[in-house]
Amino acid sequence: MLHPLLCSQFRSFVSQPGVDILVDELNDRIKDKIRNECGSMRVLDMTSPLELSSIFTEVNILEGVAGKQRLHIDDLLREFHSGNDLNEFEHFAFHSSSTEKVSGIDYVQQQDKLLVLGKLGAGKTTFLKHIALQCCDRKILPNYLPVFVALKAFADRAESISLLDYIIQDLGSWDIHDYEIEGLLKERRILLLLDGLDEVRGRDLHNVNQQIQSFTDNFHGNRFIVTCRLAAQEYVFEKFTEVEVADFNEHQIESFSRNWFFHKETPEKAERFLER
Repeated sequence: MLHPLLCSQFRSFVSQPGVDILVDELNDRIKDKIRNECGSMRVLDMTSPLELSSIFTEVNILEGVAGKQRLHIDDLLREFHSGNDLNEFEHFAFHSSSTEKVSGIDYVQQQDKLLVLGKLGAGKTTFLKHIALQCCDRKILPNYLPVFVALKAFADRAESISLLDYIIQDLGSWDIHDYEIEGLLKERRILLLLDGLDEVRGRDLHNVNQQIQSFTDNFHGNRFIVTCRLAAQEYVFEKFTEVEVADFNEHQIESFSRNWFFHKETPEKAERFLER
């Protein structure tokens, strides 16, 4: 429940400009925060962060989780004896063609509650950061305020603070008031991005899951995306749609590789890499 005084303050605050204008204003206030949290990435042998927009490759997702599909033994044996190599057999076994691939960005705009699963290194965090940046720049879901939460950081405080209070404190230093946050939640204008459920320690996992479930129940109508490593999923969130990050296709591999080596200042290596 929202505190009556906070609701009154919010109604008074938005009575003239309207909630759409308020969302625009708050997006402007947190733009530097979102860019600081989500605008770069650092992996592998990097000695310094790399701007995410310079290397990001569009992501496809599988409608349904391939790892949970059931295949008949006859299908597996037929594919195994077909003469294909081991890599092709593995792709058939774990990414059946019956699982449709769709644009990740398009899909997140259609679902209110989404659990994005993926293998280690599949790009779940990068994808979530890209969504936050795109939303803050009003390129997708322009009427929402993106809020990015690293669940590992929240878990360290989850025993002493609620998820709502954690968000309020996190945004407070960016001149966003508690009544504005709670007001936008009431108006269903928050896009909450919860990253890395698999990075929460076992002793904290039950509490964090309970808080996520309670928060999404209390503030239904807002948008929620949770990411988790495929093999680490232990809980089922009611009313969430589960999808899986798809492997790159040939076009995406080429695009990512060229961007990667270009920004490593060794573009000539891209051709040799792709040939191999």
